[in-house]
Amino acid sequence: MAEFPRLFFWLVLSLLLLTGCRGWIAVEVDSEPPGAMVFRADTGEFLGETPTQVLDLRVGRANLPLALRKVGYRSKTILVPGEPSYETPEEAREHLTRYRFVLDPRF
Repeated sequence: MAEFPRLFFWLVLSLLLLTGCRGWIAVEVDSEPPGAMVFRADTGEFLGETPTQVLDLRVGRANLPLALRKVGYRSKTILVPGEPSYETPEEAREHLTRYRFVLDPRF
């Protein structure tokens, strides 16, 4: 009988993680100079060249780590906030957040 409270706790925790803690974010990433390559910093996945829009499904309130790279310039890593997030990709696009970064030349 002592196993029931522990099992119930893990079941409730699992349901919360699977249902209420996910949401879409949409960001536009631009740079000066334009044409920087944008990658997910955690996976290395190429997302496009600036200016570009990124649509991502976040789990929990996790930030989205992005890396910007351009030949002749210093790389820049940024953390895009995972909140606010939205239930659908369309809703996230309606609330698109814009980021513009200045890349420093390498000497």
